[in-house]
Amino acid sequence: MVNHRVELGSPKLFGGGGKRPALLERTDRRFMQNVLAELGEPTRHDELRETVVVERKGGGFHLYQPVHRVFHLAVVSAICADMPGRPRVDPAKIDSAGLVVRKVRDGGGRALGELGWIVAKDGTSRWEPPDLWDATAKRSVPPASEGPSARPYADPDPARRPRRSTGQRELDERIAVLKQLRSSRSESVAPLFPLTPQACAAAGETMLVGLVPTASRETEQQPSIELPTQDELEGGGFFPTWLLASASGRSVPFANQSMSVANVHEGGSPRRLNPGFADYMDFVREMVVAFDVGGDSPASAHLRALLEAIAIPFTHPSTSAPTQQSLYTHLLAAAKVTVDGDRSASFRMPDAWGQISAAQEAELKQAILAAATARFAGVSLDRPRFGESGASYVTRTFIRVRRDDGCPPELVWSQPSAEFQISAWYENSPGPRATIELPNPLRGGLAGIKPNVAFAVPSAISNLLGQNSPEDLLGGKGNEPSEGGLMWLCSFSIPIITICAFIVLSIIINLLNFVFWWLPFVKICIPIPKSK
Repeated sequence: MVNHRVELGSPKLFGGGGKRPALLERTDRRFMQNVLAELGEPTRHDELRETVVVERKGGGFHLYQPVHRVFHLAVVSAICADMPGRPRVDPAKIDSAGLVVRKVRDGGGRALGELGWIVAKDGTSRWEPPDLWDATAKRSVPPASEGPSARPYADPDPARRPRRSTGQRELDERIAVLKQLRSSRSESVAPLFPLTPQACAAAGETMLVGLVPTASRETEQQPSIELPTQDELEGGGFFPTWLLASASGRSVPFANQSMSVANVHEGGSPRRLNPGFADYMDFVREMVVAFDVGGDSPASAHLRALLEAIAIPFTHPSTSAPTQQSLYTHLLAAAKVTVDGDRSASFRMPDAWGQISAAQEAELKQAILAAATARFAGVSLDRPRFGESGASYVTRTFIRVRRDDGCPPELVWSQPSAEFQISAWYENSPGPRATIELPNPLRGGLAGIKPNVAFAVPSAISNLLGQNSPEDLLGGKGNEPSEGGLMWLCSFSIPIITICAFIVLSIIINLLNFVFWWLPFVKICIPIPKSK
């Protein structure tokens, strides 16, 4: 029997002729049922055409996330391409179908080819090139005249990929096991639903529709990243100014004075408000926390050795004789107060800053960059599947068509859709707005609202609130709470908390409007229409 070549493309109702899936934008609640009904009824095709995704005014196609209450569907039609009149494929011959989303550009606009969301055998997933078709298999492939975008891709399901036979059953089984071990990568697939045979007959086309995923809980383990260069870090103020050669001999705040938690962190203290000392505290915290100067990594050890070679001048508190201390030793002592908050510790500020040569500055920059890279590698870099801002994607659809000769179903891919980006969650959308009704706080509107959530409050927090007035806490003059005492179970009303948050938010928005001038964008109030 002759198996006709099948093609997937845009349905005739959307203009036809194109080989890309048509993308629809729906905001109705029963969007899938409505679309299936509209596709199967030619009288409703006009209203269906109104939902086709169009380019934005600034250019480019943008799809929204489910949080926008907007959903996108891909629609394709299947035809027999090499038969006179190019008739539609019999829906009964479609074994299964699906669609995939491919990443084609990164956030910087750099072309990536087509990367599929590949799930490995160990469960890890990331954007990688999908497997190509087994060129040795006796399968029909799109003609070369269709261009590189028609390149044949393997079946997303490795278990359904074709296997060649040697004619010996035992040998074929062993080869199958080896292939399964080698090819355990599968591509994430969303279902594609064919219209019923009756609907296809009414529309005059064999059409399939599927939901295009634009959000996912899946994460990309250790995505490929590009760290900033040293020039970019230097231009961005990344390196502490205290480690530059120009800082040699500079004056330090509160020179030769003993510093402790009591006078560093005391509310309202001039020392805490001193900009110079605040900058110095940030330097200590950055070296200890961000660059992990006391860590166990080789990068930390190298940075530590460079800091130990820098001498800081001091005056001995008892003999008034000049002395020296390494910068690393001084940082450890200062960190106990400024980072750990150890009330029993103290450290002495130097007379002035030490001497740092240009060669030492260059070595310190390299060491800090290496230490920051090591710290960055230790942080979880998992990124949501669609979490890269500005990235571009396409969707491809495929069907598996049953063959007349009894062989496994034929895999047919569509051309990729138009490139699109996925709008961030905070962008406006054509979807309906969520409305939260606030209770009326006057005229008995709160009478029926009782506390509906409880907090188990530790004694330290209850003592902090009980031993300090709101004025002292707002003025930074509050006292540290005493230890011990009772825990409390405090119940609150979420609706009333929402009212308070709304009032405070409105005040803050109006105050910051003098800086950002955002009031026309962040707050729009219109009267609620009354029901007829």
